[in-house]
Amino acid sequence: MATSSKEFPPDLAFHVPYHPSVTEKDMRRAAELLVDYEVRAAETRKQNVKAFVTALDRRRKKLRSLLGAEHHFALQQFKGELQLEAINEKKPPFGVKTDQAALVRIRSRRITNFLSKRGIKPEVVRETVAHLFDGLSLRTDVEAVGTLQLDEIVLPEDPNPWVAFTPPFTGYSSGYTEVTIGYRVSREYLSDTPAGQVGLIIRLDDGNSGESDSGAVYTDTQVSFWFQAPRAGLVEVVIDAQCGEGRHELRLTNLWGFSSSSTTQRHFFMMRVHHPNVRNPSYSLASEFKHDDDEDDSFNEQHFFPGQNVHTRLVSDGAIRAGEWVMISAGCRTEDDSKANDMNIHSKSTFVWFIKRVNVRMLE
Repeated sequence: MATSSKEFPPDLAFHVPYHPSVTEKDMRRAAELLVDYEVRAAETRKQNVKAFVTALDRRRKKLRSLLGAEHHFALQQFKGELQLEAINEKKPPFGVKTDQAALVRIRSRRITNFLSKRGIKPEVVRETVAHLFDGLSLRTDVEAVGTLQLDEIVLPEDPNPWVAFTPPFTGYSSGYTEVTIGYRVSREYLSDTPAGQVGLIIRLDDGNSGESDSGAVYTDTQVSFWFQAPRAGLVEVVIDAQCGEGRHELRLTNLWGFSSSSTTQRHFFMMRVHHPNVRNPSYSLASEFKHDDDEDDSFNEQHFFPGQNVHTRLVSDGAIRAGEWVMISAGCRTEDDSKANDMNIHSKSTFVWFIKRVNVRMLE
């Protein structure tokens, strides 16, 4: 089914799959439902961003008030001066051997002296900075209620038979939202619909951190197919997937010693039944990485390994009628967000899956 770019948001792409028994009316309804959900989700995210920025602005003003407007501006200027010095000190040939930790200690000591000379207690500023982002998040927490299983799964026998869907798939969908305050963000889709591959690489980079930078990326990719309900009820889905790669990476650098950061990477399996009675996709948490600290550090973690098989069970949050044709999407979603106060952050998550089989039935 063809659609023009004016019919759906620019951060959404999809193709409704072909089926010889599905009418044009059913295909158009599936497309409209998909677009309608993305529009509503985008509005919710917009409200979340507005609330986040408002709360963060209040805390910025508190820090400015704590220092005094004149001292606050002078501090920003002084930090800029130190940053230029640091860039020059790292220039080849001698800068290659520069001890980053030593530079941070020196800059921290100089800022401490800067504050003390102005009658400002450094420990009070440090405590305020450390809690600048407490309780603030751009992310809308997904309600992940699905179950994940690593070993072989045995589908229970039931009067309602399972229907298996395997590659090649002809339908797909992907959605994308980003929020940036100081961060550069990017995403890459590693998807091959006919092969049943879905995958995402998400990057959040802040190489010149300010006082309260924040970035977030929420994106998903799925394969889609048609299913006819043999009876009325909820739709149960078991996704059989094989891992191509599952990796969390993070590098942090403290700039001044008066710093804080928080980075979260969350990856989900997801399933969506495109029907008026089904309000939201269903999710199961596959992998999560979280780090809150102000120290120089780096991480490279794999919670899944290439070739590893994973099964997840998901159930729709609304029922469909007997005999109805519905489009079902199955795949993955990544929600990464990061916040930095005077820390350079480089966050990357990579997840690739081969959807070997999607088993579908009506729940008894």
